[in-house]
Formats: sequence, C-alpha cells, structure tokens
Amino acid sequence: MPILSVMISAANIPSEAAAMQFTALAARICETTLHAAADKVQIQLLATVVPPHGRDAYMELRYRESANRNESVMNTYMEQIEKASADLLGIAQPRIRCFPQQSNQLFARN
Repeated sequence: MPILSVMISAANIPSEAAAMQFTALAARICETTLHAAADKVQIQLLATVVPPHGRDAYMELRYRESANRNESVMNTYMEQIEKASADLLGIAQPRIRCFPQQSNQLFARN
C-alpha cells in the first residue's frame, strides 16, 4: 500500500510515454508526500469500456491509515496528483477519492 487505481475511458488513454511518466510521478508523490516505501507503492491505469460517469477519469487511492497521513497531508497529495493528471494525462479535474484502511482490517499476500 498505497494503491492508486486510475480509471480512464479507453478513448482517453494517454500515450505509453505519458502513462509511464504519470506512473513514475504518482509513485514519487506517494513516496514523498505519504512517506510510503517504494516497494509498497502500486499504480494501475485501467481503461474502461465507457467513460467514467461524471468525470473523464476516476482516481481511487487506498492507503494504510497512520497518524502522519492526516487531512492536510491528504489534501496536499490530492493537489499533487490532480496536477500530475492535468500535466501528463491531459485530464484537469479527475474525480479523486482516498480511502484509509486500518492495519487490523488489512489482509494481504505478495
């Protein structure tokens, strides 16, 4: 964790180069702003059959809840990821949702 899932209409998928740049920047934002370990960050860009309802892209971040990921930090994260989306994906206002998960409610493997 954290896991950032970005859902974009197949018609709006960026070039491979732009997608790679976005993925790298999104990972860096997780590492610097959320203080996530590099080997724990997961980023996935997913093409949808039809456009996400309401916005050109939907971004969902699931992350492990901790005291240093407070409202101020999460607002900074959302500002940074929104700018990365505009600059690299060409999507100025993606719908962004962040969901903290308590460690005792998380079960994972690999």
